[in-house]
Amino acid sequence: MRRAARRRRRQGRQLRAAGGRRGRKGPRRPGLRRGARRDRRGAPRARRGRRGRPVARGCGAGGGGPRPAGRRRAARARLLELRHVRGLRRPRPRLPGGDRGPRVTGAGTVPRPAPQAPVFRGPLAGQRPRVVGRLRGDPWLVAAVATLLGLGIVMVFNVSYFYGRERLGDSLYFFRRHLLAVALGTAACVVASRLSSETYRRAAYPLLGASVLALVLVLVPGIGLVRGGARRWLHLGPLSLQPSEAAKVALVLYLARSLSKKGERVHDFVVGVVPHCLVVGFVAGLLLLEPDFGTAALAAALLFLMLFAGGVRARHLAVPVIAALPLVVYEATGAGYRVKRLLAFVNPWHDPRGIGFQLMQSFIAFGSGRLWGVGLGESRQKMFYLPEAHTDFIFSVIGEELGLAGALVVLGLFGVIAARGLRTALRHPDPFASLAAFGVTVSLVLQALVNAGVVLGCLPTKGLALPFLSYGGSAMIAALAQVGVLLALVREAG
Repeated sequence: MRRAARRRRRQGRQLRAAGGRRGRKGPRRPGLRRGARRDRRGAPRARRGRRGRPVARGCGAGGGGPRPAGRRRAARARLLELRHVRGLRRPRPRLPGGDRGPRVTGAGTVPRPAPQAPVFRGPLAGQRPRVVGRLRGDPWLVAAVATLLGLGIVMVFNVSYFYGRERLGDSLYFFRRHLLAVALGTAACVVASRLSSETYRRAAYPLLGASVLALVLVLVPGIGLVRGGARRWLHLGPLSLQPSEAAKVALVLYLARSLSKKGERVHDFVVGVVPHCLVVGFVAGLLLLEPDFGTAALAAALLFLMLFAGGVRARHLAVPVIAALPLVVYEATGAGYRVKRLLAFVNPWHDPRGIGFQLMQSFIAFGSGRLWGVGLGESRQKMFYLPEAHTDFIFSVIGEELGLAGALVVLGLFGVIAARGLRTALRHPDPFASLAAFGVTVSLVLQALVNAGVVLGCLPTKGLALPFLSYGGSAMIAALAQVGVLLALVREAG
């Protein structure tokens, strides 16, 4: 290698002078430079050793000697050469979701393929699914629910203190049970938030079957507890559970799984409408036998809204609505107390000391509160004037003590829950999870709106509690469990 380097002509300190042109015999071809054919050839390749290492040029010790004859002949097929094959590295973890631009390759700019749309074609379809990023929660949703829970604890203690002392001889009876329900509901929320959407997908049908079985057991004499003329509770040790609250969660998961599984077939009336109406109608029939007309009406509303969100045609939705009208009229007018409630809703001043007494006292509570309220703990209507002040009509006491401003804050917090839940439904790439988030959100917010409408005289009186605020163990546990489901879907949506 050194001898080859010595024979090489060096450049020197100055540039070499241009060489003269050699004479050429024969006709001269214009435009043909010396060595013009040489530039048509490819660049010579460097020789490599057995392991792919470059071999030094020349004939010295490092050059490997002169090349053997016949090196330029055609390559032979089926020539195997044993050598080391480098293994490929494992792929790196996926980056957080976001808008990705075009992919640049050697051939040019290639646009990335668009993500697949959800299977169903409803109002929730057509949104661009985001790539699932790192797991995270929703601080706005957690803050709204925590604020409502804190206000509910204060209001239950405030409203039930004198009621428990006069009726049960224990001022803290309802408060202690409410704290126990909040603790159990919080534990259910934490557990539910740790599960995946696939777990809820698999548990949808078993949970519906268990809920139907519990609703049947409630109707069995000796098993179901009768309170206030209604058989709605199961006695389990120190707790009394209401299966209708678990049935609402089961219906949401069932409808979400069934609609997402059917996909485009929901446009068919026989496939997309009939089976869901039969299942929900059977559950609603069990609820009406308790009787629990409010929860049955809520289940029907959930069915209508989730079918609409799942992509069922509007003209198909009109058929079950029209078919259910005679049944609704019969149930509303079949019982005497329901007729009285309708009359009190139409004209509560007709019998202010009878059937219209509760609604009149609710109006007085809101009127006394005005804009800023009479002050926390200063309510007069809770002193045995307003019936069921710590359960269904706790929103009236909030309006009296905290005024219109406090009532609007409560409704605004439910608005935050609605906004965050619908945001999750639109962002989640899985059709089942998207419909489940929509159903859970509608279940919570619709129940709150119905309760506020009843208290304000906008709807007939129903036995629906205000989520996170009213006293009631089963309702509290079910509401917080639904929040846990929503948080689990929020973490997956990113």
